[in-house]
Amino acid sequence: MTNWRGVKYPSTLENLDIIEENNPTLAINVLLAPADQKDEIVKKKSNKNVKGKQGGRQIPEEEEKGKFHPVTNVTNIRLSKKTDRKDVINLLMIHKV
Repeated sequence: MTNWRGVKYPSTLENLDIIEENNPTLAINVLLAPADQKDEIVKKKSNKNVKGKQGGRQIPEEEEKGKFHPVTNVTNIRLSKKTDRKDVINLLMIHKV
């Protein structure tokens, strides 16, 4: 269970230091990337078109395959100084340009 003691809300990037100090196995990175002009904004995705599951990961319909592309123009907002941690969370924020 994650220890959130001392974190103030609304939270800021500085609060991530508190979370890492409270949780000795956790490291948190925050990354930022602009959305491509052709990207879709998905507010809610339905699971009704899921064919099956494999290893806990959903398998999308054929039409969904090839829709996702690697992000190449990422800006590091915050990189954890805790590089030896077992659990790493990478938060990717995508903003519309």
